[in-house]
Amino acid sequence: MRKNFVKFLFLVFVLAGIFSFTQASVFATDSTTFTPIHEYNFDNDSGTTVLDTAASGGINGTCSRNNIKTENSQTYRSFNGTIDVIKFTSPIIPTGKKTICFRIKVPLPTISHKWIMHTLDGNSTLPNGTGIAIIGPVGNAVSNGTYGHLVAWEADGYILSPSSICDNNWHDVVYTYDGTTNENGMKLYIDGKLVSEGKNTRLSSTVDNNLEIGCHYDYSCHYLLGDLDNIKIYDKDISCNEPTKLIATDDNSKISLAWDTADNA
Repeated sequence: MRKNFVKFLFLVFVLAGIFSFTQASVFATDSTTFTPIHEYNFDNDSGTTVLDTAASGGINGTCSRNNIKTENSQTYRSFNGTIDVIKFTSPIIPTGKKTICFRIKVPLPTISHKWIMHTLDGNSTLPNGTGIAIIGPVGNAVSNGTYGHLVAWEADGYILSPSSICDNNWHDVVYTYDGTTNENGMKLYIDGKLVSEGKNTRLSSTVDNNLEIGCHYDYSCHYLLGDLDNIKIYDKDISCNEPTKLIATDDNSKISLAWDTADNA
């Protein structure tokens, strides 16, 4: 009887080990890392030249001044809220499916909306392009509690963070869009958590406007006051419609995106 019991325990331990190894293998092999089509991490920038460090990139930008700073081994660009803007000779951001991620640190905005980046064409009736900004203390923003919140536009749709990110701390931001007018096709993640999702009601036509970072060309008073780092742009919707499995982690002050399908194995 004792021998049979010992054999049973041995079999249990063996099966448990196999199961444990299988599970570990699933997590190790089913994780996909996505490669950005454009990346601006500022680490190797010189003065006003903003280098595209993505393997398939090659589209550099030009900053209005040398606003590079290094702190705690992190190199970033600090925007002064009055003249700092990075301009490009291409839209950079895809028209359809996309993922945009970046790190940002901002105090409370003081005058108006602060544009982080955009390719919007300024058309008041049928706008095209993408825009990400911080809502300033204008209109109903103070009374309805959206002052300092992050907003992402996609043609005729927008999503809004549920709280302000203007606390002078670094935040990891990821915006994804599936390129459709589907419900919840737009998603916003802050510090690795899904905080907002919504619908774009009309697709953009071809976007001719070049990317601007730190300002909106139509609004000279809407310069960004704050710090930006590690901007990455993808031509894929990395959320894959399953937001709980989008991993946005901070490794040496740089965002790393991975898609873990272990739960679907």
